[in-house]
Amino acid sequence: MKSVNPANRWFLSARASSTSLFVAVGVMCYLAAMTLGTSLLLLHVTNDWTQEISSRASMRVDVLRGRDTRAAARQVAEMARQDDNILEAALLSREKVDALLKPWLGAEASGENFDLPVLVDLHLRVFDAQALDRLLQDIARQVPGVSLETHDTWRERLARTRHWMLAIAFTALSLIAAVTVMVILLATHVTFANNRSAVELLHLLGARDGDIARAGCKRILTPCLCASVAATFLALATFEALMRIGTGNPLFETAANRGIYAGWLLLVPVAGIAIAMIGARITLMRNLALLSRT
Repeated sequence: MKSVNPANRWFLSARASSTSLFVAVGVMCYLAAMTLGTSLLLLHVTNDWTQEISSRASMRVDVLRGRDTRAAARQVAEMARQDDNILEAALLSREKVDALLKPWLGAEASGENFDLPVLVDLHLRVFDAQALDRLLQDIARQVPGVSLETHDTWRERLARTRHWMLAIAFTALSLIAAVTVMVILLATHVTFANNRSAVELLHLLGARDGDIARAGCKRILTPCLCASVAATFLALATFEALMRIGTGNPLFETAANRGIYAGWLLLVPVAGIAIAMIGARITLMRNLALLSRT
């Protein structure tokens, strides 16, 4: 007759505790996966916006009496194209000017009705503030009334937004990890208390604390492993659904690039198992040590 090791059976009666632990850990892992994935997507979007803004600049040609402003702007664009760092230089079209004026002057407004400064849109190879300043000085010697706009304010705002997003993401993930640790510690402690008599019997039979703790950890790790893996796949399915239904939203469109977040989400079950293993082991060994003293 095959012998049965009692250390492998002492947690089998705690089915309700395992179900509760599965649900709690699953919810925490799902929140962690969604927080991590959303943060990565937001960082990717803001980085794209920052790169787009950094690759653009504009020169404004002011209106001067007795001068054809658009002709002066065409001269500025031609001089800018001679710079190696400028990929393209073009005057802002009438349609774009009308689009800028529309919120202020109404749908019937047109830039042709006003003598307005002309903007020259610059597409940069690499953003170099000093090179742009030198280019502006060279152009200003021949075309007076030219100023440079490098969108520094928008870059600074995006940088602050990125820093705040990282801080919020790390804070949220830290809180989720802390709650998960508390849930695992509580579940392990409750399960140990419910099986105290079985543990005492194992002690009388000569079982070592390490063997008992190892058997108990297996009963804790199984629901945690299943919950973390299921939550990760559910988070991936959520991003897939958002990508399919979210038309016109840059965040949802970015979700189509699964390489941004899919690999990182695999860290969620790894972290969940590590937290469960360490927390359960510490709690069981501590309770077993206290039990040995009594």
